[in-house]
Amino acid sequence: MRLSKSLRWIIGLALGAGALAGGVALGLHLRAAPSPAPQAPGTTQPLVTIERPVINHSEGDRLAWQIRLKRIQITQGQGLISAEGIQEALIYGATGQPLVRVTAQKVTGRAGGRDFEVTGKVTVVSYQGVVVSTDTVQWNQAAGKIVCPGTVSARSREALFSTRGLTYDLNQNLIQAPNQVNLYSGQNKIIGKGLSYDLNTGSFSLNSVQMVFNAEEARELLQRKLTP
Repeated sequence: MRLSKSLRWIIGLALGAGALAGGVALGLHLRAAPSPAPQAPGTTQPLVTIERPVINHSEGDRLAWQIRLKRIQITQGQGLISAEGIQEALIYGATGQPLVRVTAQKVTGRAGGRDFEVTGKVTVVSYQGVVVSTDTVQWNQAAGKIVCPGTVSARSREALFSTRGLTYDLNQNLIQAPNQVNLYSGQNKIIGKGLSYDLNTGSFSLNSVQMVFNAEEARELLQRKLTP
């Protein structure tokens, strides 16, 4: 299908400005959105649909993150990007190595933006051996942090834990969770608040700690929940 001259100009302006402003590039196959069907008041018709895109964001000459998708829609007006069917998202470190791999059902962001949010059965796999399962993950490029605002289950080589609200600092390899944490380490279950977990050393600290021993059954239940 041929795009009209005005539609080609809008798409080129939106994507070109976004790429220059935020270092976002799209590898894509374009097709025009279908003729708009009658819409309810207050809804927005997608401007264009892109099949099998790859979204790249760079900081200078360094690739910061990359998302492979099945389909993406760009909505007219605010440069809002919404996509479903994420194949994978990779976040890279300062030396170019991948730090984490993310899978989810949906990703949202803005053209030219540095950050993104993924939702729906989100799994974050760190190359340091950490696996995080949750429903919403926000990536903050400036801070170098993964933010999980909802209920989280996670495992590392040394421990399994569940909580609500977690921040994973990729620069410092540090996980922090301010709310109540149920942590399983070896044969022990530890309940406390204010988790600080250093992934470099495997050490952690908790406040208001309560110890419960012989928690193997609960540990196995959590292990099964985290297994893909």
